[in-house]
Amino acid sequence: MSSLNITITDQSPAFAYFPDRESASSGWHSTWTGSPDSSYDSTHTQSNIAQGTSSHVTTLAGATVQFDFVGSAVSVYGQGTAGAYTVTLDGGSPVSGVPMGPMLATYGGLNDSVKHTILLTTTQSQALTLSYATFTIRSHLAPSSVVNTTITAVTTGANNSVSTNSFFSETGSGFSNLHQDDGYTRIDTNSAGSSISFSCSNTSALYIYGTSNWNHQTFSIEIEPPAGASPQGGRIFNGTSKWFVLDNLVFFESGLDPTQTYQVKMTNLVDGSYSDIHSVRLPSSPFESTSTGGSVSASSSLPSPSSTSGSGAGTTSPPKKSSTAGKTAAIAASLFVGAVAVVAAAIIVAFFCWRRRAKNKRNRSRLSLSGMMVTPFEDNPHPSPPTTMSTNNNTPMNLSHLEPTASSYAGYSINSASNSVKDFGTRGTGHGVQYSELSTRGSGDFDPYSPDLRPPQPFAARSASFLGSTSAAASGSGSGLGLRSQSQPESRPSSQVDAQLYSSGKGPIPSEASSSSRPIRHEVDAGRIPLSQEEETLPPTYDATWV
Repeated sequence: MSSLNITITDQSPAFAYFPDRESASSGWHSTWTGSPDSSYDSTHTQSNIAQGTSSHVTTLAGATVQFDFVGSAVSVYGQGTAGAYTVTLDGGSPVSGVPMGPMLATYGGLNDSVKHTILLTTTQSQALTLSYATFTIRSHLAPSSVVNTTITAVTTGANNSVSTNSFFSETGSGFSNLHQDDGYTRIDTNSAGSSISFSCSNTSALYIYGTSNWNHQTFSIEIEPPAGASPQGGRIFNGTSKWFVLDNLVFFESGLDPTQTYQVKMTNLVDGSYSDIHSVRLPSSPFESTSTGGSVSASSSLPSPSSTSGSGAGTTSPPKKSSTAGKTAAIAASLFVGAVAVVAAAIIVAFFCWRRRAKNKRNRSRLSLSGMMVTPFEDNPHPSPPTTMSTNNNTPMNLSHLEPTASSYAGYSINSASNSVKDFGTRGTGHGVQYSELSTRGSGDFDPYSPDLRPPQPFAARSASFLGSTSAAASGSGSGLGLRSQSQPESRPSSQVDAQLYSSGKGPIPSEASSSSRPIRHEVDAGRIPLSQEEETLPPTYDATWV
């Protein structure tokens, strides 16, 4: 909410003069700097149009002047003598007037949402002159954005034809739109009870301009719903003036609600006397003005009632308004762009999902072996498995030449309840060997093939002293593997064949057992092995160095 300063000259009917508005002997009378009394035509043959700057003057003790307004501050200008007049605000105690240069009185910090009344009263028979008053009103617009929309009542066309703006409606009789003094057009009536009406909205103030003259009398203005300083039933004003005043501010109202639509009616109260309207001005923004269907002019300056006469009526183009079609097109374009963006995002997401699904499918295909899923595993991984192992007498034994055959897997078994001793079956008869496994099975050990078949641990995970670390004696025959004591000496090969196999690294590992003891061999697990004897299938990850 911002503020606007409004200036009202002494000629406005908004000022209520007592006991008379225009009488040199019994009250107030008007003077003009450009219209001396000597040039006045009392027969009214001449128009007596006022010129210059005006004032109202009185020398009558007890004479008063009053006006009502809605605003936050007020200042009254003129000339006076200190102590020769009093000032009263809102019915309070009178304050002795002390002029400060041309300023007769000033008040600030007022409630800008209620009506205020200021009253000046002469206390001595000394001249008191009233020139104008300035007051501050609230506005829903910033001063820089105010555009005064002016609706002119009557316009002149080709061949001096005239037309009345449909913004105004007439009720009663005695109306005319032909009066054009100095080109100043207006709609008027001289019939008592006849009225001129219009409606307005989108504004926080209202200004009605017309004329004042010797043949103008009282009129009333009603605003429905009541607003500002206008009560229910309206207020009565006096438009009498010695001089013919053009473009006079005959009525103003502030404190209007911009969201409210108001019905305004001006009614002539004296038969044979005139009341008229030249234009209505509404301070509003360019996009808030309402179409009037007639002559409308816009100005970015604040309304300032003229104190001179003779200005003609101008007709300009209506203020620009926002384009509904343009807004609709903009909204439609925004919706289209948004829809395209959503569709494009959905396509991109679908493409990446399809690509990921295809990649996963290719990976599953590469891991498939004869229609069976193969899950790679690695238990206690090491860079590479050992190629040799030590016996009890620390003699290295070469393991790189072991060649597993189908029969090598026939005796493979594992006891899932124990990880310390394992029996790797038999392979013919001969020497046997017993050793212990030092690594333990962790939670990551699982069998991708079956619950009873699992590949062996890599040799890199086992201790370098597989032999000689056991403490139990060898025992039994068949498919079992016993333990032997480290204190027992190791036997050499019992036959030439065994010696050759032993020296080449392909024979059974010698032990202290007799020649009747069965030989054993550590084989490599190749996964699930078909039972067919015709072919041997090895997995893709098979390594010949496994034992």
